[in-house]
Amino acid sequence: MQDLASIKAFYALCEKKSLTAAAKHLKQPKSTVSRRLATLENEVGQSLMIRKGNRLAITQAGEVFHQYCKKMLALTEQSIDAMQKVTNEISGELTIIVHTNLVRGWFNKLINQYLDDNPNLNINIISQYQATYQQAEPDLIIWLGELPDINWRQDIIGYWCYSVFASKAYMEKHPSLHHPNDIQEHRWLHYAAAELDNIELSNSDGETFQVKHLPSRFHSDNISLQLDGITAGRGIGLLPVGVYHKFNEMHHGKLVPCLPDWHSDPRPIICYTPRDKQQIKVQTLVNRMRETRPKHWHQRLS
Repeated sequence: MQDLASIKAFYALCEKKSLTAAAKHLKQPKSTVSRRLATLENEVGQSLMIRKGNRLAITQAGEVFHQYCKKMLALTEQSIDAMQKVTNEISGELTIIVHTNLVRGWFNKLINQYLDDNPNLNINIISQYQATYQQAEPDLIIWLGELPDINWRQDIIGYWCYSVFASKAYMEKHPSLHHPNDIQEHRWLHYAAAELDNIELSNSDGETFQVKHLPSRFHSDNISLQLDGITAGRGIGLLPVGVYHKFNEMHHGKLVPCLPDWHSDPRPIICYTPRDKQQIKVQTLVNRMRETRPKHWHQRLS
């Protein structure tokens, strides 16, 4: 009977096509992965992989066994998930890709509390998507806006709505804004986040204003850097309204809205989960997100 560790090692080698990549994925030494492959081949009496230069190639027997390994691992995961539902005890490993601008604050507090409540659970947090999605094999992705080319289940847990802000100290030294055209008279801090391509502000009268081509000496795609630049008085710029409210709770009056009647369209915060998985550890975390999401998400200033 093949042991589960050897099956996992062989499956990782099939998926990664490299001993180094498989060992990194499994967080094991290459010697351990190689030994487990040899043990597995000895048990099944077949050569499952052969080396071609620096790469590993799957034999015909290995291709057949690979498909059964996939089913065995899926069944193992389902059985563990079923037991956790019965015992109400969450364990194992959870890999989450989260948009870098959502990491601080609410999400960080949520994850730390989730770890405290589930001492047998390990969590891996990755704050990037494009370069790591295939390698990381995440259980959950939390992102600002829609991701292309991913056919996963989507659950919108909130919205970010953007407006223009400045520090109180900055506005005491500079003229007030009455229309987005007045931005040209100020130092603009450009928030170059991917979800804000072609951003447009609109007001209650139905007027619109494009902010994409405003000149700026400061460009950032990180919300923390944008907030720091604005509060330091380096100029005015876009912030999520919810971020402003949260900051204002701790530093009342230090940050002020420049154009309170002008906002972007709401940008969705989306939880992505694989369609072929319904893990209790993921479902429980998503439910916790709904319960603890900031009350200011999707709120406007006026």
